[in-house]
Amino acid sequence: MEYSAVSYDSIDNVVQLVKSYGQSCQMAKTDVENAFRIIPIQKSDYNLLGFNWNGFFYYDKCLPMGASSAQKIFETLSVALQWIMQSKYRSGGMSHILDDFLFVGPPQSQKCNQDLQTFIQLCNRLGIPIKKEKTVLPTTVITIYGIEVDSNIMECRLPQEKIEKIQAKLHEFSRRKKVTLRQLQSLIGLLNFACTVVCPGRAFLRRLIDLTIGVSHPCHYIRLTRESKADIGIWKSFIDHFNGKSVFYADKWLSSDSLSLYTDAAGSLGFAGVMGYKWFAMAWPKHLEHHQIATKEMFPIVLALELWGEHIQNTKVLFLSDNMAVVQIINKQTCKDIILMKLVRRLVAVALKYNILFKAKHIPESTEGSTMVGTKSNTCSPTFVGDLTDEAKHLINSALTPSTKASYQKTWQKLIEFLGHQQISLPLQLAQVANFIGNLFTKGLKPATIASHISALSYVHKMLNIQDPTALFIIRKALKGCENLTPSADARLPITKAILDKMIINLPSVVRLHVHQLLLKTIFLVAFNGFFRLGELVVRSTLL
Repeated sequence: MEYSAVSYDSIDNVVQLVKSYGQSCQMAKTDVENAFRIIPIQKSDYNLLGFNWNGFFYYDKCLPMGASSAQKIFETLSVALQWIMQSKYRSGGMSHILDDFLFVGPPQSQKCNQDLQTFIQLCNRLGIPIKKEKTVLPTTVITIYGIEVDSNIMECRLPQEKIEKIQAKLHEFSRRKKVTLRQLQSLIGLLNFACTVVCPGRAFLRRLIDLTIGVSHPCHYIRLTRESKADIGIWKSFIDHFNGKSVFYADKWLSSDSLSLYTDAAGSLGFAGVMGYKWFAMAWPKHLEHHQIATKEMFPIVLALELWGEHIQNTKVLFLSDNMAVVQIINKQTCKDIILMKLVRRLVAVALKYNILFKAKHIPESTEGSTMVGTKSNTCSPTFVGDLTDEAKHLINSALTPSTKASYQKTWQKLIEFLGHQQISLPLQLAQVANFIGNLFTKGLKPATIASHISALSYVHKMLNIQDPTALFIIRKALKGCENLTPSADARLPITKAILDKMIINLPSVVRLHVHQLLLKTIFLVAFNGFFRLGELVVRSTLL
């Protein structure tokens, strides 16, 4: 598996190349012909790629496309070709995926064409054939890796034929109540490819993908839910109105501070937002008062983007928040809470409209407190608890359930046992928290349990309005290390001879036609005795 693993270049790297050479830069491309078949097989490996039939031996003398290691082997050749071009011939911008090679050069220069011709000559000397019909001379608009790149207007977009295909599929699905698994997977594949350009669109794939869970037969019908129809409508609207285009994003992420964009939510009072001289503020409507704080924190963020999205279009926005739940939800663009997920989809829809790429970063609360996303307030002091009335203290103490309080008390007992005779002073030191995590891990506690204990420490620091060491980078990495080092048991069992016999005996109960029973029996026996993988015995229906 490690030998077969390979990573390819992406359209993002192509965009960076084009941006580095500037507007109206030149682009050219060419393809290697019969890519895999130009790689010879060593004679010592003929036995691995052959079979015997009627007394004759048949074997492949060239690299077959279906072999699990074929891509890795050919990619080694492609990497070598690019290295020669860049090291010996000092080529300009270059990118490749297997047999596709792209060349980028400065605007109004011959550099791009020179690199293309040099590459073709190099391939001729090495005996590597080139697809002349796939070769594109230097231009400012080119289709590479399935995406159309335009250096004149610094934009990448879906090719027109791909847009028309997606539009037809979306129009068909919007009128259907049921579709087969194969049809739904086809649409998901198209939209997933479109996400190469429409970056925030993945949030509107989640509910479509969920519909395929538990359905195994390609011909089985799946009912399109109201939620999935809504996501299809979002995709249809975006493809129809914005035509799958994406202007190149700026390299720099703009934080809330640099945009002067701040939002805040108070549990019982209301919400507010500011961007420069623009602002909004409102008390919570009654139907929103009961929602959790994460929902209330997310609401003004979405509203701010709705109101002011046009002023920050074609940018990469970094939201800063002291609410870890909000940060995780924004970054993952998914969650289990229905109300929060509605806000996430609204956020993504606005981002699609204004071509905004967004992510969030957690900022720990300082000893001065935090009142707005991306900013700090000087209105609170570490001793603010003493200024609270008994009624306010009672409300705050009632925020935790009895079971949670008991769990948090156990955490402090464990911490006291760990620190021994050391005096506990708050805030805790970074080393104390990190070593505490290590102690819990060596005792065999699960990562989730350890994270729960650290949450208890975090809660106390936040309640006292003092710096929270559990939010620091090192602590997060220590928790991540617990997850990585915890072995996960593989629930799968190997197929033994006894299990194989049962599978064959029970074939008539699940397969009606006798010829299909014989076919599956043959596949089972060959796969079991030859240690074959599924992909080495059968082909996908799309290839037939």
